Amino acid sequence: MLKYWKGKHLVLKRQDLIDDWKAKEAKRGSSKTIDPTSLKWTPPKGT
Repeated sequence: MLKYWKGKHLVLKRQDLIDDWKAKEAKRGSSKTIDPTSLKWTPPKGT
């Protein structure tokens, strides 16, 4: 969580928010799969 306090930006670690996010991610599961054979990259042809 980001917070602006007394003229400074702070990063706060709130364990309750982290636990909620982890629970939602665990419930949702991994629905995305990537087929490595479909990935074909060629470098851009520059000047």
